[in-house]
Amino acid sequence: MAITLRDSAKNAVLDDGSPATEGSPTLPIHQSGDLLLVFCYYSRNIADEGWSSNTAGWELVTRGQNTAGRDQSIGVFYKFATSSSESAPVLEVYSGGTSDFDYMNFISCAYTGVDPRNPFEGVETRLQANEGDSPNSPGVLTSSDNTRVLCYVASTHFSTTQPTYTAPTGYTIVEQNPVANFHDNCALADKAVSTAGYEDPGAWSLSGSDAASELGSITLTLRDESETTAPPAYFIGMNQEGAASVSSVAIAVPDGTLDGDLLIAVANQINVAGRTTTPPAGWTEVTALDVDTTVG
Repeated sequence: MAITLRDSAKNAVLDDGSPATEGSPTLPIHQSGDLLLVFCYYSRNIADEGWSSNTAGWELVTRGQNTAGRDQSIGVFYKFATSSSESAPVLEVYSGGTSDFDYMNFISCAYTGVDPRNPFEGVETRLQANEGDSPNSPGVLTSSDNTRVLCYVASTHFSTTQPTYTAPTGYTIVEQNPVANFHDNCALADKAVSTAGYEDPGAWSLSGSDAASELGSITLTLRDESETTAPPAYFIGMNQEGAASVSSVAIAVPDGTLDGDLLIAVANQINVAGRTTTPPAGWTEVTALDVDTTVG
């Protein structure tokens, strides 16, 4: 199954008169099994720590800080959805300064068909200063076919209010998020790449003129789940449970079990000839045997 963009969203957390600490993105429409990605941008007063997640299940892919002029921090987080109603994560950036922040900017997207065991191939980050109006996203090297390459770019301190981007040749804009009355913008574009090898996205075009701008960009590659060879089957572990004079029993899932693993349960009842065993919801009965034997 090819990798497909299901939906995307964007939002910004504006200056509230105090240094920023945390914010939450608007999540796109998604289904269980989708890869959720959140690209983050923050302006001004960045300490070394940069972006981090305060929400379990959301993992950092990469991040970068640019201190060439007016500071900026960029990052990307991911999670595989386990439902169609995931809660937005709380994402934090550490502000090492005392002046007010401009804003936090989020672009999020949901992709189907991404390998859940190894979702990313190449991931590269580039931080630039005084790049003008044609920033270049870093190239990535891929080892499998039918990947999806995503390019994210964030510009700071342009002389034009709400500058807009045109994606590199062959790429399609997913979202861009210029915020009213600010001189910054963030944009995300993607491209389906059928053959493994080196992918150089090339230059973006940015409207307006440069005024000592800072630019941060991230390029990452999504791996198609159909291109990944399934690992060999192996035994993970087992649990057992028993009880007397009960009508049901629960058996814990072995530690280390992952999505897609095969679970097998065996139930045995003694001195209850003629009764049936009903499996839990989501389980399928393979076979059943009723043995009526007198013992003793």
